[in-house]
Amino acid sequence: MSINASASTANRPVSVDLTLDDALFAETDKSLLNSSSEYYYAQMDSLFPESGRARAKAFGQFFTPNYVSAPMIESIVDSLEVDPPTVLSVIDPFCGDGRLVVDFLTSLAGKDWASATEINLSIWDIDKRVLSQAEENILKAVSELALHCTVSASCQDAFSEALVKEGMFDVCITNPPWSSTKSLKKSFFDREEEYCRYKAVCESYAQMLDKIYEDVNDAKHSRIVDTNISRFGLSASLRLIRRNGICGIVMPESFLSDSTSRTLRKYLFTETNVHRIDYFSASLKPFKGADQGCVSCVMSSCEKSTNIQVQSHYENNKEVKAYIDATSLEHLAKIGYSIPLGYTTEQIQILFKLANNRELGLMPGICIRKEKDETRITDILKSKGDFTFIKGYMVNCFSMKTEGTFLSYSDFKKVPDSVYMPKIVWRDISRASQKKRVKATLVPKLYVAGNSLGVIYSKNNEENMYVLLAIINSYVFEFMINAKLANNHVSLEAMKKTGVPYVNPVDSTWITSIVSELLANESQPIEKIALLNARIGHCYGLTLENYLLVLDKFDFDKDDYRCFLLAAKKEWEECR
Repeated sequence: MSINASASTANRPVSVDLTLDDALFAETDKSLLNSSSEYYYAQMDSLFPESGRARAKAFGQFFTPNYVSAPMIESIVDSLEVDPPTVLSVIDPFCGDGRLVVDFLTSLAGKDWASATEINLSIWDIDKRVLSQAEENILKAVSELALHCTVSASCQDAFSEALVKEGMFDVCITNPPWSSTKSLKKSFFDREEEYCRYKAVCESYAQMLDKIYEDVNDAKHSRIVDTNISRFGLSASLRLIRRNGICGIVMPESFLSDSTSRTLRKYLFTETNVHRIDYFSASLKPFKGADQGCVSCVMSSCEKSTNIQVQSHYENNKEVKAYIDATSLEHLAKIGYSIPLGYTTEQIQILFKLANNRELGLMPGICIRKEKDETRITDILKSKGDFTFIKGYMVNCFSMKTEGTFLSYSDFKKVPDSVYMPKIVWRDISRASQKKRVKATLVPKLYVAGNSLGVIYSKNNEENMYVLLAIINSYVFEFMINAKLANNHVSLEAMKKTGVPYVNPVDSTWITSIVSELLANESQPIEKIALLNARIGHCYGLTLENYLLVLDKFDFDKDDYRCFLLAAKKEWEECR
């Protein structure tokens, strides 16, 4: 493997030549990965010599708050209590500052049987700075808790060490690094040469991991350039525990729904016994400076999962609990074991029912795409032109506000067909903390949407776009798509995979009339929105009881919820 970054000059861009010799991977042994990791650490350490936010982000160090680790640790200790061990081998292969191990030992010390248990504890980390801190913190805790515990600290790469220490531990508890080649933007670096070297080193290391940890790959969706190496951390952690051993791990929330983790999720739910999953919303700010939620998973390396507790945690101590049984897992297998977070058991069953509707992306004549890259778009925007330009923040449900900026024919190699048609646009960027994530409206022809918007149009103009807009803005559609969203984007893929109902001519006429009113007026009476949502819910084939369960997923103002409740009762009473 070679990584060559040419020296930069003031006027010449840096070129990075990153090549991988496939013959190098003929033997996937520890020494190969170890040499790569030593180079990776040396380069990263030289790029980020000072402790701080940049170094933490580069190394993927997201230290775990106590409230995130608590339910995971409780589940692990409860499992051990079923048959208390006399000797217990424990590993944190990505120990950071050791806080997870300290919390685990503290919980363990509260059990009467733990005083008679000999604990052999191993901690690893590639960053010698945090490892030294972890060892100090853990030794202090062991002394204060009066446990029979030996501590072995080793500065090494867990990804390489896991290859030769498979099945050696009873318990693995960890939060692996979450770094990727997109962890740091160019603005973090003083010189372009440093940014290029950073990207090259990260991509090279990710490629090495991708070659050796083949069980992580999803060949259809894997892209090295934005690989989050936490997925490799999960695979390494599962290798380390012995048969009937138990693993507790903290992961990015996207792991449970993104397309790149499908293969690993399948292994998790079919080859291990997942005991519980806890989801912590981004609104809780579990990691300072990052709008990032997380999940913790507890699993044992024995028979496959049969009954999984899924608990979601939000602000103001709000919690939502669900259980996923073997039958539910069979349904989830059809969608790549994407786990709905923040749904009750009953709401998950409604999701399965709604999944029988045709997917939006499979509707005849419907196209879903992006239109115009917004990179340096301000350089070409004009006060007059051939096409009105719009972008994400200008769009809301059934409305938009333009800024009087335009593009010309000359700004395109080829003007997309969708520009010449009326189309639905929706906001791409939408954070999980928002009350409503899908916000769409209808725009006339000769409008160009930047790529902060997604675009839907009909090739044959036979589909009623007013009805489709009502469906996309509905809370039932929101209810379905939220279970698919893996990050702060409402992606094309998620939109394509979300179901839409058939609408009869009578309902189509009524819905079109209401949507026309909403599009024509700046004020949008909540009563009309509520009636429209109720009709859409009925078109989806929901019962009144199921529709109300859908509404329970969302945080309505008291008065708004009353309007939705009255509209729902009216809709189902009239259609008896």
